[in-house]
Amino acid sequence: SPVLVFQCVHRHVICLDCFHLYCVTMLNDRQFIHDPEFGYSLPCAAGCPDSLIKELHHFRILGEEQYNRYQRYGAEECVLQMGGVLCPTPGCGAGLLPEPGVRKILCEPGNGIGCG
Repeated sequence: SPVLVFQCVHRHVICLDCFHLYCVTMLNDRQFIHDPEFGYSLPCAAGCPDSLIKELHHFRILGEEQYNRYQRYGAEECVLQMGGVLCPTPGCGAGLLPEPGVRKILCEPGNGIGCG
């Protein structure tokens, strides 16, 4: 059956069923790694250094619902790394980028984003 070959020195191989389980497990534990060049990715399942998956379309193996969650987590990670915060209101979670020195922020409704 088809397999995925990691881009590590050892060229570790994983079957697609195991890769799917690896991705879901890492997604559930929010263990994807943000790389400035490749985005939100995973390393070799064996833990090899410098082995991040460069082709992010491989994560479509997650299925539509889980892939959407993968994208949302990636966007949240980007907001947090830019110094932003996520709205704590249940069901909202909008990314907010406060101005420097601002200690109070409002989740402004607009464009279908923000809860007020």
